[in-house]
Amino acid sequence: MASARHMLTIEPRQWDRDPWLLNVLNGTVDLKTGEIRPHRQEDLITMLTRVEYDPEAQSKFFLDFLEEVQPDGETRATSRVASSPTGGTSWLSACSAST
Repeated sequence: MASARHMLTIEPRQWDRDPWLLNVLNGTVDLKTGEIRPHRQEDLITMLTRVEYDPEAQSKFFLDFLEEVQPDGETRATSRVASSPTGGTSWLSACSAST
């Protein structure tokens, strides 16, 4: 039993390692693609939002906000708002490189 113990150990860095996966009540959403799939134990996700994902859902409040802060539809379509759920900032380096 002691020799198998190392196979059961999960290092802290292994938990929640993919910031683009979001657990919702009805599955796991890939924030890069917007696709939902069943929960998988091997994803090692420790958190769960308390909402069901609906790919057809729209928020008038959020769409109005985007219209206000990015009136140009083309700019809005290519914005980095999608990184908001992850808190990711890797896109900032691309912005500063182009200025």
